[in-house]
Amino acid sequence: MNTINYNIRLLCLICFCSSIPLYSSSYPNLLGKALRNNIKLQLASKNQKSILLRGEIQTRYQNPNVEFELSRFSNTQTSKTIGGRIGVNQELLLPSVRKNKNDISRSKFYLSKAQSSLDRAVFSYRFAMAYLDYKEALGKERLQKLAIKISSNIFKIANQRFKHGSIAKSEWLQAKLDHSRALRSKDELKMMSLEAKHRFLSLGNLRLNTYVDTSYKFKKSYRNSIHPLIKLNQKREELAYAKLKLASNTIEKISLFSDVENEVNQNIVRFGISIPLPISNKKSQEKQLAKIAINTQQMKIQNQRISLKIKIRQIKEENRALKRLKSSYYGQIKEQKNLLNMYQKAYSLAQINILKLNSTKQNLLESKVKLFEAKSKIERNILKINYLQGGKNG
Repeated sequence: MNTINYNIRLLCLICFCSSIPLYSSSYPNLLGKALRNNIKLQLASKNQKSILLRGEIQTRYQNPNVEFELSRFSNTQTSKTIGGRIGVNQELLLPSVRKNKNDISRSKFYLSKAQSSLDRAVFSYRFAMAYLDYKEALGKERLQKLAIKISSNIFKIANQRFKHGSIAKSEWLQAKLDHSRALRSKDELKMMSLEAKHRFLSLGNLRLNTYVDTSYKFKKSYRNSIHPLIKLNQKREELAYAKLKLASNTIEKISLFSDVENEVNQNIVRFGISIPLPISNKKSQEKQLAKIAINTQQMKIQNQRISLKIKIRQIKEENRALKRLKSSYYGQIKEQKNLLNMYQKAYSLAQINILKLNSTKQNLLESKVKLFEAKSKIERNILKINYLQGGKNG
């Protein structure tokens, strides 16, 4: 018997452990898993490796060219009629050009990293907004439970009064319909919260049966940085400067050559250098293009800084107004609760009609919803400010 009980307890323990999620469902952990699942971010690291490899290709040493030549001499005064030549040609990048090309390769690498950082920040922002959508939908679903509780109490009172004949059937039906409407609204809100949850989990390529903890609250990030889009344009500007430096080298390559020639009466050894003359091609177009790119990025950066400051200031002003509104809702809800309790007692004593009671109930529920929406809007604005200031969310 003891063995059987032990086996049963062991089986229950195994079932319980198997039902526990293998990873935490808190928002930071879900965000980390979603970032790891993001294909675009995974491909970005491979693209950065490709950029470095292409940079090495641009600056690697070229293979030397070897030339062989066989000559036959006629009308010679010697018996030797066969001669030949062997030559070697090596193309070399100038050290300054090699450095400039390496700078371009590094600039492209950091530009790719900046693009990846922007993609990561945008995805994290969208993921956080989807989380708040689910959190808000779930919060409204929970608020509806209060509406059901109040309408249930009113219906109970109406039911008792109807049994005692103190109200008409129409008033009893009105209380019943209001209670049914509250139950139906709860089901509709339940569907909306499930849809919001599925959108959130689908965005992160997470399992749809994942439990999501909605207790996480976004707070202001005090580690301000630069918005990733500005960083991206700064890296584009750095790349344009690197291209301008490369274009300043009118001569990029030289060729070293050497050959040995065997003739009838002599042997010749040659060493030389081949230097291109920058007469018709002085790379003036490349320089102009690089300068245009630099000016373009500088204008973009300046415009983005101004735009971000305006947006942040507007959001902060909105949050200050929302906080004042939130405080007023707290006081209003407290008074509406007291009034509803008084009216419920008065309705049970047949001192007021159901229309007045329902109106008071509706006003309380609307204030509750507006308070919840104000809180949610404040949290969304905090998330936006963090994103615009280059801070982290989660």
